[in-house]
Amino acid sequence: MIDRDSQNLPIPLGGMAPVRIRRRRLRRTSHLPLSTMVLAVGALCGVAGLLVLFAPQTVAVSLFGDRLQVGGMALREVSPPSAPLRRFAGDASYVLAERGHGTARAAAAWTSAGVQSHGLCTLQPQGQLLVEECSFVIGVQHLTSVDILDPASGSAWQRTYSDGTRVTIAVAPNGAAAPIPFPVGR
Repeated sequence: MIDRDSQNLPIPLGGMAPVRIRRRRLRRTSHLPLSTMVLAVGALCGVAGLLVLFAPQTVAVSLFGDRLQVGGMALREVSPPSAPLRRFAGDASYVLAERGHGTARAAAAWTSAGVQSHGLCTLQPQGQLLVEECSFVIGVQHLTSVDILDPASGSAWQRTYSDGTRVTIAVAPNGAAAPIPFPVGR
């Protein structure tokens, strides 16, 4: 009988003898023991982690007409244009009272992970600097900060919290500086 359904069987072209390939062993280029190298890499990772932990964080906060941008959160103005207080809403509530001569006061309230929080900031010029004093209540934790914006050295607030944590808060080039009653970087 003739098999009409042919099968494709691979036939080695080099014959039936098994092929043995010799591979070179990888040699370590370092003369240090493996445990020393692991410890060195671990120490470098630890130092990098500490640098990230203690380096000042940067977040952008700017006022663009009828929109307040706080990091990734955008709040829209909901008050009429002639109102004495500017009210913004979104993921948080924000109220801004501009008092003239560069002074302003702002308050914010929000809920994050079921915890109600609020903040209050007072902004006033001191010579060429803008100085802002803030207080925050995050759940049951009370925190204060002092923010300084020196327009001559750049467009970023330098915030120092009462526990010593420092944060840089950038102001967008096309945005305006505004009081920031949010615990940015916390």
